[in-house]
Amino acid sequence: MALIMANEVACGTFTNGSIVRSDRFGVMMHSDNVGTLTIDKGSAFDCGQTVIQAKSAYPEIVVDGAKLASGTGVILQAMVNDDPIAGAMPGAPLPRDINAASATPRWQATSSTPTRPRRTSTCSSRTRR
Repeated sequence: MALIMANEVACGTFTNGSIVRSDRFGVMMHSDNVGTLTIDKGSAFDCGQTVIQAKSAYPEIVVDGAKLASGTGVILQAMVNDDPIAGAMPGAPLPRDINAASATPRWQATSSTPTRPRRTSTCSSRTRR
């Protein structure tokens, strides 16, 4: 795996002929991630299973002038987070075998209504070349 984008705002750029070869995944996005993944300017991904796997994540994905290939034919796999404490996300019940006291997210308010800090979906201009 070349990149993991996780938890809050995260960005990544593969540009100017970057080459990624992986037996499984090229990029995994995880846990409520926003941000931008850019693959451009002659870059190439050759992955065994999936080029981009998005687990409960919703970033912007920009592919321009790049070659994406996987052994299974799957370029983008969008799926629900399979982490055992993923049920701790707002509005979702906890899995039955998880103790609520140990799985409370750091952003959850002490009231019964969970709140989140305000986030933006942009990354530093230094990451976007």
